[in-house]
Amino acid sequence: MTTTQEQTSEITTLLMEECGVGRRFASASLDNFNPTNDAAQEVLNACTQFVNEWGLIYKNGSNLLMIGRPGTGKTHLAVAIMRGLMENYETDVYMTTAQRVIRAMRDSWRQNSERTEYDVIGFYCEKELLVIDEIGMQHGTDSERLLVSEIINTRYERMLPCILISNFTRDELDGFLGYRAMDRVMESVSVLPFAWGSYRTSTHG
Repeated sequence: MTTTQEQTSEITTLLMEECGVGRRFASASLDNFNPTNDAAQEVLNACTQFVNEWGLIYKNGSNLLMIGRPGTGKTHLAVAIMRGLMENYETDVYMTTAQRVIRAMRDSWRQNSERTEYDVIGFYCEKELLVIDEIGMQHGTDSERLLVSEIINTRYERMLPCILISNFTRDELDGFLGYRAMDRVMESVSVLPFAWGSYRTSTHG
């Protein structure tokens, strides 16, 4: 196995074991994303630029918002960015979902929990890049959902980049995250619309 292949394999393992990425997407890269139309190619170009300009993006605390229907490649490209940052800059990256954030918070409230709420917030807010998938799909009370907003707000104050992924529109996200959190995100965000059909559907005729 070549050094490049060894590095690719090592990063795939790290993505699964330490970075919150599921096995289905652990091998995702910018190179193996298949843009089936011009819009998809533009999104791929923007993701490549995010990796190439990471120094400036990290300095400015810039964010990406990926929105569009399920199956259009949002998670693939988010993981591909994570891989690119690990390969090129050894960036500390992590992927979670809005529901997992809520679940981690709930667990911290248990009497015998080993982690406090502040520990959970600290974990998500110390990563150089945090990816939050499935925003808008989370369950729970309004106060529990706002915990996701608290993490986004804290990272905003620390100027730490996020990638936010949702199947919902920009306007609909106000209702899930709250106007304040979305307003802060939009201050320094590039919105990538995944405005094409599902890859999963197209591969099944």
